[in-house]
Amino acid sequence: LTDRVQDALVQVARKKRDSFVAEVQGKLVTLMGVKGGVGTTTLAVHLAYSLAKRGKKVVLVDHHPELGEVTLHLSLEHHNYGFYELACNLSRMDAELLQGFVLKHESGLEVLASPEGLGMTPKTTPEAIQQTLRFLLRMYDYVVVDTESRLDEHNLAILELSDEFSLIATPQLPSVRGASRFLDYLLRLNFPTSKSHVVLNRWTKRAPLSIENIEKALHRKISLVIPNGEQELQEAVATGIPVSVRSRCDFMQGIGKWTLRLNGSLDISAENNMEKRIHQARSPFNVLGISG
Repeated sequence: LTDRVQDALVQVARKKRDSFVAEVQGKLVTLMGVKGGVGTTTLAVHLAYSLAKRGKKVVLVDHHPELGEVTLHLSLEHHNYGFYELACNLSRMDAELLQGFVLKHESGLEVLASPEGLGMTPKTTPEAIQQTLRFLLRMYDYVVVDTESRLDEHNLAILELSDEFSLIATPQLPSVRGASRFLDYLLRLNFPTSKSHVVLNRWTKRAPLSIENIEKALHRKISLVIPNGEQELQEAVATGIPVSVRSRCDFMQGIGKWTLRLNGSLDISAENNMEKRIHQARSPFNVLGISG
């Protein structure tokens, strides 16, 4: 009995200590693709990696119910515990417990993985997800969440806490239509437009839709354009080694601007205005009913 009482007191003292770990709360940054295959995980990995390489304490949360790909991008050996298991242990949650759940990358980036197998996702609640994220925000400068393309109650709970929500699209018609529908739905939910950003991924001069036409369709500005980096990214995925933050490739220049903006050092919209192409394409938006 004495041992149990002592263990309980240790747990209470640890939780009290952890509640004062950081006076300044970290920033929660959530990325969601408008559909599968738009490169959301690639962006989340490189954004989190870039922040970590700049000396920030970062955890990347793979919020896919199963078979998330963050560990593949970072060549991390998977284990049986990740974000969902952590959310199921709220009563025991502290800094020591967390260390048994995170995977550590050589860059300093830490990862809370998605379940590796099918049908293995523990049941949790939106409230537990929010409490888990609040705990992480006391422990890290940045919590970057890579989440699947749907606005269910779990993802909406994450968005409610997010300091910044980036909707990832590409310059193709199905993607732009998806972005329009997502933005309309968030508007109906009264989600603050100041917290939401549209990130245009895989941009090239030969893109079928111009930035100007995409903005007209969405009734808002593109916050950030990430140039296509197919060659560099194919090698990165094949090797599990992210593209170097020192790389001069256009893709990493875009990631660098995103990193700087999160640190409050760069006005992305001003940079983006300078980068707009003159390229104009005939717009088929009237077919979708989303013309500007």
